[in-house]
Amino acid sequence: MSAYELRLRENLLSKQDSPPGRPSDRAPDRASGGASGGTSAGGAVRPASGPRYGRGSKRRAESTPIRRASESDDPIYARAEIDGGGHARVPVRRNIIHSVLTALPIVMLLVGLWIAHRDESAQTDGTPLRAESTQLSGVYEGVSLIKTSGSAKHYLWLEVPKADTTVLRGFRVSEQQARLARENLTLQRSILVDAAPTVQGSDTYWLWRLSVDGEVLIDDSELLH
Repeated sequence: MSAYELRLRENLLSKQDSPPGRPSDRAPDRASGGASGGTSAGGAVRPASGPRYGRGSKRRAESTPIRRASESDDPIYARAEIDGGGHARVPVRRNIIHSVLTALPIVMLLVGLWIAHRDESAQTDGTPLRAESTQLSGVYEGVSLIKTSGSAKHYLWLEVPKADTTVLRGFRVSEQQARLARENLTLQRSILVDAAPTVQGSDTYWLWRLSVDGEVLIDDSELLH
């Protein structure tokens, strides 16, 4: 057997006899400071560095410093404000159309309330129009109170004949007239009503005279104009 074969045999036998966990047979690990060199001797991970991490070299930091986004030339940061802590805050810029659409329902509600108040004031502050006065006879059906928009509306109801049937008509009355009707009239009694609108062209008629069996119970003819 040659000297080369003897050395090869000794190497094979020595590898078979050595334990699998011997450090001498393993590749140098990272803790030993080998070629990989990813960690320090104590095993701590070293922080990453470079331009992408904002930790450039001293030469780069001195030559081309990285500016904050709030200090850039981007138009979105033109109105940026720096608070006491040095943080940038960009005020919200509202769209004009969005602001108008948001406020439109409130404006419409206010306009509607104003129109309703104006119409009701014209009705209550006006006086019956003589030229548009009408007279109807029918059956008394009672007095009702309707509260709307903070105001109380009193109505006297009269069932009047129309063609081959009867319809229920409501006439606006004052609180005093409503009290007189409740105290002196009984349901299903025939009465005669004179009423007229207080606003020209209005469908709301106000009672100004009421008669029962030829006797006048309510007479506000002095209000006619």
